[in-house]
Amino acid sequence: MNRKVHNHNKFSAVALLVAILLGLTGVWSYFSVYTPYFEAERNRLLTFTAHLVPANLDPALVGDTDSFTAVFNIFDRLVQYKQGTLEIEPGLATSWETPGPLTYIFNLREGVFFHDSTPFNASSVKFSFDRTIAMDQGTAYIFYAIDKIEVLDTYKVKFTLSEEFSPFLQVIAHPAASIVSQTAVEKYGDGFDTNPVGTGPFKFDHWTKGKQGIL
Repeated sequence: MNRKVHNHNKFSAVALLVAILLGLTGVWSYFSVYTPYFEAERNRLLTFTAHLVPANLDPALVGDTDSFTAVFNIFDRLVQYKQGTLEIEPGLATSWETPGPLTYIFNLREGVFFHDSTPFNASSVKFSFDRTIAMDQGTAYIFYAIDKIEVLDTYKVKFTLSEEFSPFLQVIAHPAASIVSQTAVEKYGDGFDTNPVGTGPFKFDHWTKGKQGIL
């Protein structure tokens, strides 16, 4: 009887110790994730789960959800959806004006650099859209209403439409409208889809197709 009581007390003590250790692990995990001390590390890393492997990471080519997920984080667009809403807010463009129903003029954010340290400017915008439209792949068809794009100044770009198109701002918030580094495109050529360079919150590190990628 005493042996059973002793074993029971011993089991209870072990169970209590395990519970305490698990609790301490949970407390450590909480503080490692939520305290300001670890804020830089949280901002540095991105993990996303996908059922399928992204097809590629070139905004001009992507047409699948898994690729869009990565593209959204590597690249920025002129405008974007305000989180949790369908409202459009500034992105790489700080503001815009519409002198007429066929004209959109965007004032661009200054002091922005691509992940390869080259500067973002109006030429970057023109290059990115002209390239996507010319390639005519992926979801490029959504830009059918764009007639021409003109650089007005270092940080000012003008879009002229071929017809009135009320959802234009929503269209250029699409991943296909992501702004790419011209220098990187010229450097990697057809390999840009596995060496994407944008201005987004996360810098691409590497990706072996069919395996894990790192942002």
